[in-house]
Amino acid sequence: MDSSAILYIVNNEIHMDGDYYITPDIEDEISINEISTGRRISEYINLKSYEELVGIEEASYLFNYQYVLNKYSGKSFYNMTGFGDISLIALAKTIISKTNSDKQPVLLKEYESNVVVYSNDRGFIKRIRQELGNQTTINDPRFMSKL
Repeated sequence: MDSSAILYIVNNEIHMDGDYYITPDIEDEISINEISTGRRISEYINLKSYEELVGIEEASYLFNYQYVLNKYSGKSFYNMTGFGDISLIALAKTIISKTNSDKQPVLLKEYESNVVVYSNDRGFIKRIRQELGNQTTINDPRFMSKL
């Protein structure tokens, strides 16, 4: 889940069920908003670190992070922007690679891994589509209803 989706959920007081995973870069981005607004994100959504995902190795994630960091522009070390997008694409690549390597052939149809990402950031959506194609599903938080 990217920071734009998280902020949309909090600002519109949408309560999400289930667990949602974020990267350290996203955690940094949203913690600034939590401090400045005083609104606790945990009241609306249960966020967990990607490190809690079973079977995801940090070395694989960091390899993909380095790859995506060097491939795409739009990040700024001066303003520290764009790193959330980089980290989410790297995490999605890591999950898909892990899922694909764990697949067992199925007699009729092989299971396809699909990572669900929540975002309404057009630039990010374009990048993740370029990188991962139809292996990701993008859910726009603007189309979620209040529970």
